[in-house]
Amino acid sequence: MGGGAVTGYQSADEVGQSVEDEVRDNILNQSVGPGTLADYHLPDEFVRRVADRIIISSYQERYRMVVRDPPPAVAAGPENPSDRSRARTTAPYWAAGVVLLVAVVAVARMARRSRADGEGPR
Repeated sequence: MGGGAVTGYQSADEVGQSVEDEVRDNILNQSVGPGTLADYHLPDEFVRRVADRIIISSYQERYRMVVRDPPPAVAAGPENPSDRSRARTTAPYWAAGVVLLVAVVAVARMARRSRADGEGPR
């Protein structure tokens, strides 16, 4: 390979730059305003951590496969079966109570608004 041309797959030792160094250089060469990020003289430790997080994020986006856990074979029920039936029977009452409360508040507000406007009850 003559003239420093990079062709095909080459290891980091053959190229002379690691992935971390390449990402670090790319970070520092980002344009910010009239200059680059390197002009801010950020601490090397900070730039190294940012580069590391970029590499991890890139790996997770490209290569990490997330698979769903299989459902459990047998779902464990509540210790007391009557708790489950009680929850099923009281849920509609709670919902009805909330709807009733909202309706009462709405009617009270409408009545207060009509009194404030000087209108009498219809």
